[in-house]
Amino acid sequence: MLLNRVRAGFFPAFTKHSTCRTAWDVRRNIPTTLCKALCELDFVDGAYVKPAGEPPEVLVEDTIETVNDMLPIGDEAPPATANLSTRQGYLDPAPGGIDARYAWTIAGGRGAGIRIIDCEWGWRFTHEDLLQNQMGVVFGSSSSSDNHGTAVLGEISGDRNAFGVLGIAPDAISRCCLFCE
Repeated sequence: MLLNRVRAGFFPAFTKHSTCRTAWDVRRNIPTTLCKALCELDFVDGAYVKPAGEPPEVLVEDTIETVNDMLPIGDEAPPATANLSTRQGYLDPAPGGIDARYAWTIAGGRGAGIRIIDCEWGWRFTHEDLLQNQMGVVFGSSSSSDNHGTAVLGEISGDRNAFGVLGIAPDAISRCCLFCE
């Protein structure tokens, strides 16, 4: 239904070959209409327009506090990736995290049965932490030199294993859609 509306020109700025500028035009010009159309689809549980962000505050130089004074270790990297999940503070309770570790103790709390579409760029699905529930790109391509999407998918749905990172919802099925070209 939505695809037919797109083809018919109902959303003229949203095409198969959308660019960053075109995608921005869609978000700026017809967000309410697009969200309503998406919500009418049986397979869409919800859609919303992300509110605009606010620029970060600029700190005066003398008010910046040092988080720590650790220096990098000069040794060679280990042959296998260490378990980094203890460094993922956003998995912890508020105020520093979203309490994902508690959610994992509840049925479905690891994302089983949930489908996610990550809209951005730069995924590498051969990454050691993205091998189990990643279903690839549904629109666009995954090529990028910065691996931005790889990092985000690691946070969202990194594999449940004994090394690397652990996703917030590691059992969720993730797909990707190119947001910028």
